[in-house]
Amino acid sequence: MSDPVRATLEDGQILAGQVRSIDVNLVTPLGNLAIPIGHIGEIEPIEGGQLEDSHNHVKVWLRNGSELVGQWDNPELEFNLAVGDEWVEVDLPMDELERFQLRDRETWPKWGVFVVNTDFGDDFIVDANTTKFTLENDLGVFSPYLSECRSIEPLGDGSDQWQVNLNNGSTLRGTIAGNQFLFTLPMGPEEISVPLVHVTSIQRQEWSEPTKRPASTGWFDNSSYRQQKRFKSLEP
Repeated sequence: MSDPVRATLEDGQILAGQVRSIDVNLVTPLGNLAIPIGHIGEIEPIEGGQLEDSHNHVKVWLRNGSELVGQWDNPELEFNLAVGDEWVEVDLPMDELERFQLRDRETWPKWGVFVVNTDFGDDFIVDANTTKFTLENDLGVFSPYLSECRSIEPLGDGSDQWQVNLNNGSTLRGTIAGNQFLFTLPMGPEEISVPLVHVTSIQRQEWSEPTKRPASTGWFDNSSYRQQKRFKSLEP
């Protein structure tokens, strides 16, 4: 299997071809993440410029608007370019890579989503129907699915206490078992474990696919997702 891709190089060359379907391995403070290339919309160096300048540190945009940050481990691709009725294998100079895009297939959520932000710069959508956590207090042990929650946040009083507001009207306070969340994802790596100290926020958001957007080039562009996130950041 292969995926259509477009690679933009530092010298201005743009190569549109195909790569063999692989996992992109991202080395992060949260562990090694294997991301199926078919789930990826775009990869860009974290500091701008070319991949070499950022020492292989990249931001991976998934098709659903999630952003994962880390170091691209062994960034090599089997790249082929169709020219003159034949496929030409290209030794892609990865150090000179400025932008790596796949076909324009955004996957907007059809209802509200939970978005997790970390202090490493990650910003990803989780599968609320399968993500489960355990809160403990003097009343007992409670293990709701994230989809059962209206909100979840630390008390912010310097303690390790979190407050969980459930859809049924209950409000619970207590500690999160294991001092971490194990999030399952609908796209990208199957799961990500995040220690509580690195969770910046867990927010329930309503996303809507824009009716107006720039004319499509046929390749993934994150501008609509960026705009959506800017709007959400301004909400009270």
